[in-house]
Amino acid sequence: MPDYEIYAWEDLAWVKAKLQPICPNLAEQTTKDSGGAVGCGKMFADNLKGWMNVQGPGHASWFESAHETFHIAQYNWALDVNDPTNSRFYENSTAWYREGSASVFGGMIASLMSSGSRNYGSTVGFEGSPYKFGECKTAWETWKVSNKTEGFGVFNGCEYGLGRRLMDLLVAKHGGVAAMLSFYEEVGKGSNFETAFEKAHGLTLKALFTEAEAYMDAIGWKK
Repeated sequence: MPDYEIYAWEDLAWVKAKLQPICPNLAEQTTKDSGGAVGCGKMFADNLKGWMNVQGPGHASWFESAHETFHIAQYNWALDVNDPTNSRFYENSTAWYREGSASVFGGMIASLMSSGSRNYGSTVGFEGSPYKFGECKTAWETWKVSNKTEGFGVFNGCEYGLGRRLMDLLVAKHGGVAAMLSFYEEVGKGSNFETAFEKAHGLTLKALFTEAEAYMDAIGWKK
């Protein structure tokens, strides 16, 4: 991980003025309703009046900060080996993998920082992103057949909630956090999503979704 800059802000005009000259895309996506956001592989802008900092419990801020930090790791582990000024992470990782892996990392760090007072499962209490079948059926059916990269908001938050459940399974049974980083390293070497996934986790996407269907049923996602 490289050093990176954190802009903790309350005044939107202030943070936009700071970010625009050095990372225009982060300046553009930072709005009054933003929580945490990252850009250019080296910056983190955190809204001190955002949900996690104001209405969430204390460990929600740890979760959000770690979630965004993992996006910076994704960017840097997937730097193009043939052009280190560019990263291949975004166009080669689906929304559920990108956001789900960051949320798994966020939950793990929040749990560790609580010194044992909260377990990983406490993430469910404040993260609140949808994962139930009724809300995420379209997302689930899409992900089973498409590796296309999707932007923010396409799946109405299912990429966070349902994506995290998929990544819970992968981290627990198919390689841990090391495999997630290995995935992005393979992407940086030129692999597409499916190839990098199989190399990093040791199973095909079809096998994952077959296994995940039983896992999701076991945790009651269709109820």
